[in-house]
Amino acid sequence: MSTILIIASHRTDTSSQISPFNELFIKKIAKNNKVVVFYPRNFSFKRKLYKRNAFGAYDVIEGSVYYKPNRMDSYFLELVNKLSSFISVLYLRKVMGIKIGLVHQIGYFTEIGYNISLQLQVKFVLQIIGSDIGNTELYVKKDRSNVFLTANAQYSLNFFNFQPSAVIYRGLDVNNPIYHFQPKAEPNDPIEILYAGGFPVKYHELEGVRKYDYKGGVSLLEILSRLGGFKLHLSGPNIAQYKNQYQSLIHESKVAEYDYLSHTDLLALMSKTDIVVIPSYSEGVSNVAMEGMFLQKTVIARRVGGMPELITHEYNGILFDTNEELYEILNELIGAHALRNKERLIFLGQNARKTISERFNNADMIRSYNELYRQQMA
Repeated sequence: MSTILIIASHRTDTSSQISPFNELFIKKIAKNNKVVVFYPRNFSFKRKLYKRNAFGAYDVIEGSVYYKPNRMDSYFLELVNKLSSFISVLYLRKVMGIKIGLVHQIGYFTEIGYNISLQLQVKFVLQIIGSDIGNTELYVKKDRSNVFLTANAQYSLNFFNFQPSAVIYRGLDVNNPIYHFQPKAEPNDPIEILYAGGFPVKYHELEGVRKYDYKGGVSLLEILSRLGGFKLHLSGPNIAQYKNQYQSLIHESKVAEYDYLSHTDLLALMSKTDIVVIPSYSEGVSNVAMEGMFLQKTVIARRVGGMPELITHEYNGILFDTNEELYEILNELIGAHALRNKERLIFLGQNARKTISERFNNADMIRSYNELYRQQMA
């Protein structure tokens, strides 16, 4: 049996954590396929070039092969990355003795997987996972004859206008115990809002902060500063660093901050809230939105990217186009607890859970990729 080489988003120098969605996907794929996982990392003399670990049904290799300094001639950079891919192929073939039948890359750092697939002369499945469409080099390649593109939103495929391709929605593992929380019978008083997108790295550049506000967190704070009657839960990157800025907009008594939460802890927090806001200016099909919907929360999202494929306005969530629209929506929902608002939140939450269970189930995703592998390796 040929091995599927899955290349996932690289681990950082400060953290060995990987996306729980990627980890779950790999574990399920490995049940029916021979799999080796490759995590490209930035090159460093401080670590081994390659590090191999066994994780039950599959091996994980961390390779210090990705090299992208701030300043380097693009032609020379391409040569360096091709050399890195060549060395990686030698390691996989000669050291590990692996016969690879297909390369599947999840998200970023397309150059590595693409070069490895060319050198192995096998098919390359590139899985676009959302708002990372601007971070892949695929669309500038002249030779894409071995590439099959998948995405978790039609929006992403429209961006590339590429064939062959397929929409395979990511979905949730709805049978996983981590999602088994008892739905709330009544909304909180005051209404509790969750924003889990974090803030810009360049938070201190006050004049340019909106330029880096990709997740819309700053915009959301500005909107909430005009409202009352809520409790805001903040989680994600750079929360602590942004504390002075958000406290200047919203009184600290209205805010609970969590600089980092594990996936399980984030879900536990989400289960206690009423509204999940996704104000991102660029998005695919948001994982946070899917989880909020399955936990029967009212998800309010900007009408961008793949979000309209997930949310049907006023049926299983609420979509908005402008920040002023978001203000008006929140002003209505977090005002006095009229019976109409309670019923509206419950109605949206129940339909949201139904949508995820029926259309965004992880089991459908696994079946689709297993079938795609069979087709591409035939």
